[in-house]
Amino acid sequence: MDEKKTYLKEKIFSAFKNNQYVADYDLCNSNRAYNRDEVKGFEGKHDWTKLDAKFLNEPGGSALSFFSEAAFRFYLPAYLIAHIDDKLPEVDVIFHLCNYFTNSNKNQRIGCKLIDDEKGSYKWSDDEPTIYGEATWWDYGSYRFSLFTLQEVEAIIEYLYYHLDRKDYDGKTNMMISEIKEALDNYWLKRLEYLKNKRKSANHCREEK
Repeated sequence: MDEKKTYLKEKIFSAFKNNQYVADYDLCNSNRAYNRDEVKGFEGKHDWTKLDAKFLNEPGGSALSFFSEAAFRFYLPAYLIAHIDDKLPEVDVIFHLCNYFTNSNKNQRIGCKLIDDEKGSYKWSDDEPTIYGEATWWDYGSYRFSLFTLQEVEAIIEYLYYHLDRKDYDGKTNMMISEIKEALDNYWLKRLEYLKNKRKSANHCREEK
């Protein structure tokens, strides 16, 4: 397991090492004061490799929910590596990679509320208008991860499989094993294939020239 951890951490570092820091004003995915406060501690943090797990866990490890797309991509490897080392009890990294793409969530419109169906369970209120219109969590997640390169997607997939293979899986995430597999099948593996084909096409065009 130690060899797998070392290999995976090196792969993550190699995939993300050349990414540039986003500007302080572009750290947050919203102009709301509360959201900006959640990521304020990252201002001026230009080197993700120097962020320790204690910092990533505070306050409550919520920054991943409020990062802009570019900031999420820049800081994600720090979270991945710390999570591999079991140093992120306050952060469910796997949730932020898979939640958008599970069978139960992918078609849900953003902003819909869970309502009591009067039978002891809850359902999504799909008929209720929201400021996000028809946008679904799949749409949001797909856009969020559209920034990621082929190498980065490969590293994320290996990270997810690494945790699926762990014998001490319980407690590492609130996502069920079946949900992680759904996210892999529904999005991540297809995204990987798309990026590979895109690269092949680009290489073929260069060869023809």
